Amino acid sequence: MSENQKMYHPFRVQSSVITNILTWLVLVIL
Repeated sequence: MSENQKMYHPFRVQSSVITNILTWLVLVIL
């Protein structure tokens, strides 16, 4: 994502980060 998108869509960015962390955790557990 670009910096502008991060500034204008903080909630979307947070959701993306949470999704990435959850995916990483699942991969580690498996």
